[in-house]
Formats: sequence, C-alpha cells, structure tokens
Amino acid sequence: MSLDAENNEFMVLGRLPFKGPAVYRSIDGSWTELQITQPVSFEGIVSYKSKFYAIDLTGRTIVVEPTLQLHTFQRSRPSYKTRKRWLLNSGDKVLLVEMCTERRADFFIPNIREKKIWFEVSELDVERNDWNQVEDVDDRVLFLEQYCSFSCLATEIQGFRANSIIFSDLWGGTNLNEHESILVYEFNEQGVRSVEDIPEYVELFPSPPGWVISNA
Repeated sequence: MSLDAENNEFMVLGRLPFKGPAVYRSIDGSWTELQITQPVSFEGIVSYKSKFYAIDLTGRTIVVEPTLQLHTFQRSRPSYKTRKRWLLNSGDKVLLVEMCTERRADFFIPNIREKKIWFEVSELDVERNDWNQVEDVDDRVLFLEQYCSFSCLATEIQGFRANSIIFSDLWGGTNLNEHESILVYEFNEQGVRSVEDIPEYVELFPSPPGWVISNA
C-alpha cells in the first residue's frame, strides 16, 4: 500500500514465519509484529483509504493504521453459517464475501452440483465499524481467489454475466486444467455451476495447453 507517492513510501501487511501478523514500512526498513489479542490466521486482506483491513477465521475485522495503531471489530450481524471469507475492493467500496452452508457437512460434499452453498455480500461501513449486508452485486462480477480477489463491471469484459461470482474449486475434486475447476455463482439463479455447464463461458476460459501444465 502506498503511503507517500512522492517519496515512494509504502507499507505491507503480512505474516512472519512462525510468528503473528506483521507490517513492513519502507520508512522503517524492517518488519514490526502486530500485537493482536488471540491472533488467528487471516482469510482476507485489503487496503482502503490508507489503511489495511483484514478478516480472520473468527470473522473479526482488524484495522491497521499507517502509524501501526490498530483496532478490531465484530460485525453486528454475525453469521454462523459462514465457511469461507474473502475481502476485495469493488469500485469505491470494500466488500466482504462469505460462502455459506446450512450445515458444516454440506461444505465438504465432493460433487459441486450437490453442494447447497450460497454467498452473502456485505459492504464496509467505515463510520460504524461494521459490515452492511447487500442483496447482490448489481452490475458487477466478482473474481475470488485465495491470494488475489477483484471485481469489475460486467461490461468491462465482454461475455461475463452481471451479478455473479467466479471462483476456483476449493475442494480439489477436479483436474485443474478442466473447466469444472472454475465455478460460477449467479445471484439470480441461487446456485453453483461449473464453467463447463455454461457454453458461452467455456470460450472465455480456454484450457491451457498441456506443455503449460507440465512446465508450471
């Protein structure tokens, strides 16, 4: 995250090996471990308005200031059905995306077509230190991955359907060079399908050549 564009100052939020979360500031030239009560692994990290926002496995949000001051908050509407979380920037907003199931066992069903999962999306409320749930993502498409999540308008990439989420197979039940490993959730349909089930999407995600796979 850039702190001072003129002087190229920046800061990075990460995790030190065998230690907890830490921040590297270019002005210091070193890592500083954050003193977080009961540190838990982060599920998502995003920068927004010169601050870092991270969310951990318990659903707690950690806010890190450029001064290294931090505070935490839990949203007022807890979700006991959340199995996986992502944070991402979407236009001028920060979104919390949660994959949910009615029962924890449903999350581990091998066949994606039998999974009873849905997504909930919330927008960051900076003033109230809370997350406000929204019904859907309107005209945007969300792309979710473990290390890189982002969004765009459906009109920015021809062929994508608005109000949908594209994410990779979390369960390892498919071959990574097959279209089944790329999954689609459409809020209007309320269900998960693989790209293989959507003919127009197959053209958007051509399978990589065998030599790419073998040399990866």
